[in-house]
Amino acid sequence: MASHNTGPSNPRTRAAKNLDAAIAIDRRLPDNVFLGEWSSYLFFDPDLIFDRVFVEIAKAIMLCEYGTCICLRNLEIALTGNLEQASLFLDNQTNGKAYMGRLSAPIEGSNLVGWVHLMDHYGCASDIGSWSIYCERSNEIAIIAVRKDHDLVRLSPAIELLQALPISQAMERPSSYGLSVRGMSANTRAKLIQEYGSR
Repeated sequence: MASHNTGPSNPRTRAAKNLDAAIAIDRRLPDNVFLGEWSSYLFFDPDLIFDRVFVEIAKAIMLCEYGTCICLRNLEIALTGNLEQASLFLDNQTNGKAYMGRLSAPIEGSNLVGWVHLMDHYGCASDIGSWSIYCERSNEIAIIAVRKDHDLVRLSPAIELLQALPISQAMERPSSYGLSVRGMSANTRAKLIQEYGSR
């Protein structure tokens, strides 16, 4: 299966570059944070990303798109320019224990807790580039954007594991407080629907 990105041969480098090309690091919700053309935006519970179950979801996504590597990045740390500290990579060898260990490890050079406790914003993409995830933990919202309609069909078994829904359905049946009526203002809800609704 051809990659959307025909760049470097190293899967980690490709995944990182796909993430760079997918998300505007300086944008925040309710604006559209995704760069370029995307056919679908689906919302899900951000806590899934910070649970060991995400390793199995990541492997399911890689299986569906014939990928080999996924880059997860703390975008707050990335803004400081330290991409090595800001990024972690998952592949078929990653297990839940190692993943949670990495998320829980204190940030280098500080006494702060690990990513699992930080209310930062995060991005995620694969070496194939057919999807990207954006997450704002402080607002309890996560979105998976899918490039093409045929990518959505191919990825649907993995996306079902996220229980991800289009914005209107996600607001009707919120998976997190951030998408609930109490979790956001009417103006924010309207803007999200405008930015992430049916295209």
